[in-house]
Amino acid sequence: KRFGYRTTRSVKKEREALALLKDLFIPFGGNVDLKNPDVSILLFEGLGDGDEKILTRKVADGPKVSIINPNTRHCVTNTPLCPTTSYIMCNLGRIKSHSTILDPYAGSCSLLLASSLIESETTTVGIEIANENGINRTSIMTDFYSRDLTPPKSLLCGDFRNETIRDMARESIGNVPFDVILTDPPYGIREKQEWTLSSSNYPWSLCHTNPLLDIVKIVAMDLERGKPLICLNGGGRLVVFVPCTSQQNIYDLLPAREQLSDAMLSLEVMVEQRLNDSLSRWLVVFESK
Repeated sequence: KRFGYRTTRSVKKEREALALLKDLFIPFGGNVDLKNPDVSILLFEGLGDGDEKILTRKVADGPKVSIINPNTRHCVTNTPLCPTTSYIMCNLGRIKSHSTILDPYAGSCSLLLASSLIESETTTVGIEIANENGINRTSIMTDFYSRDLTPPKSLLCGDFRNETIRDMARESIGNVPFDVILTDPPYGIREKQEWTLSSSNYPWSLCHTNPLLDIVKIVAMDLERGKPLICLNGGGRLVVFVPCTSQQNIYDLLPAREQLSDAMLSLEVMVEQRLNDSLSRWLVVFESK
């Protein structure tokens, strides 16, 4: 069980755990400085179906993601991405110094905040269809400045599926492809609006119920028109969440092999997060060829 801000730890369970670990601790010998220990030893329990316990040694700390918690931010939205999840997505995107990052469904920019938190010398761009009545971009910039984080190079108000908006995003980083596309697309009311785009070489339309398919098809179209959205030759990554109900098969929600080939992408990682008995969301990673 995890104990934190809203629930206090169980002293009884701590004492029981210490008693069970007596034989392990005795060989250490000597006094213990709890305020300034040489080694921090952590006990994890409840990780399996039974009473499994794992004893670990703490070797490093990551960024304090709590500083970008939604309840500490100036820009308030209904469904912000939690900071730990944002941090994980950035790691899967292999964010590093001088990476260029695009979030085509930026919202309150949780992913861009996490990118800047991990590596200050990144260049980020966000696209969000909601206007100032829905997303306050001034508040978003305040969220970066108040934490001494590098702000986005550009926050564009528009539809990612619009060619002009994507060109503006590329222009903001010098008309070059992005290293990483990170996004948690909306799968609710907004994207159910009818919106189609066809091409003589791409007879399919953009899907208004599956943003992931839109993204992959757009990557393919931008490649064809000579303005690649993501770096090629294994240098680019697309990291995205895909919701899946218990009645659906996740593979039916992913791009077909031909669509990935057109976009010069390959599927690299799929991880499921069960939200409840009827709904999961999959963290999916694609890499450019």
